[in-house]
Amino acid sequence: DERKQLLEPISGYAHEPVLSLEEACEPLLNIVSRLPVHIWIAKQNSTSSADDLTQDESAAIRLYTMEWDSNSKEPGESLCTS
Repeated sequence: DERKQLLEPISGYAHEPVLSLEEACEPLLNIVSRLPVHIWIAKQNSTSSADDLTQDESAAIRLYTMEWDSNSKEPGESLCTS
């Protein structure tokens, strides 16, 4: 069962350079259709938050969870369900 799988903690990420959301998503441009549009929408709907997230950090969470197909009656896809 996947829920019982033990995972090692993520380490070393604090030593990586901080990238803008656009830079971080660059490798996905050929994989995810209309990604620049979705990034723009996520950033327009995000601001620096009360919990010390930057606009890009807040937009990254929004981008990961937002539904992308609003023209369908079915629930849309998102990065977290793809």
